Amino acid sequence: MDVQEQAEDGEEVGEEVWGEGSAEGQEEMSDWDRAYAIAEGRKRAHEEEWEKFREIIRGRVVCLVLHGWSLGELEDRVGEFSEYDCCWGTVNRACIAEAVLLKGFIKIEYVVAYCKDYEGVEYGVYTLRRAAGRGNTLMEFLYQCREHGVGRVVLFGADGYSDNGYPYYKMGVGPKAVAGHKADCSFLNEFYDERKGPRVVNCSPGSKYKVFKAIGYDEVGGYLCGEGW
Repeated sequence: MDVQEQAEDGEEVGEEVWGEGSAEGQEEMSDWDRAYAIAEGRKRAHEEEWEKFREIIRGRVVCLVLHGWSLGELEDRVGEFSEYDCCWGTVNRACIAEAVLLKGFIKIEYVVAYCKDYEGVEYGVYTLRRAAGRGNTLMEFLYQCREHGVGRVVLFGADGYSDNGYPYYKMGVGPKAVAGHKADCSFLNEFYDERKGPRVVNCSPGSKYKVFKAIGYDEVGGYLCGEGW
């Protein structure tokens, strides 16, 4: 397997566990088989989740609302974008995007996160497996888009980082309130390849993400309707 998974007892399941042909290895193979089956079952469940994600997209432009302070302009102008047939969603802290989008009566259709701590919500929650290896949630999301046929993504609030850490939009600065890290931003700028992933435009003024085409709010309507690509 390319990605380590977690067995039910919390132990990591990886490729190199026991030496081949050793007596110890032979004794433990049954435990390994069980752990491997658990990991494979979770992988299949993960794929089923993302097949549902593909179904809700239906070929539409995907809008991903992140947590940077450039969301202030989206909050001021969100009503301009409510009539476009796009698929709007966010990552992790869904409350931030909800507060912004509700002002334009835009409904969140998906949240991508590393856990399923969203009981009772109306939108779909799709869990990530850190399948891309290194990188932040945005990198992982774009990896899943590539894997599941999403072709066009518009980013909002994808500010990257600041030297002091970017706090989440309208949330206090604190050790857990950083919406971007320099190392993650640099990694994505260096290694993201649009030829192998979805086409991405970034409507986040002042963003540190330089790998994506930067657009302004006066331009974004053309991309939301599918004409600017």
